[in-house]
Amino acid sequence: MLPELLVATEFDFSRLRGTRPVAAGQWDDVLRVDAEREGVVVTLRLSLRGGTTFTAHDDAPGWDDLLEHAESALPAFPGARDWMPQLNGTTGVLTIYERPS
Repeated sequence: MLPELLVATEFDFSRLRGTRPVAAGQWDDVLRVDAEREGVVVTLRLSLRGGTTFTAHDDAPGWDDLLEHAESALPAFPGARDWMPQLNGTTGVLTIYERPS
């Protein structure tokens, strides 16, 4: 199985398997971002307009770029230094961003 790669720009983001896109979204469509630690891996779930969810894991190449673009594109998206420590010892889902109404 090919490893997945995260790609982000100032307008959108995607998850590629090899060169094939397997999931994508636009920053303007992100309604909520949840984080969860699953063993040693941190998972982000971006809930999008239309009911889809984009999932990203911190062990995928492009993770840091995805976070950097999220901080720029989403108003009030917290930096990883603010929310990552909260996941240590947590057994639940942490909502780190909700789009203002």
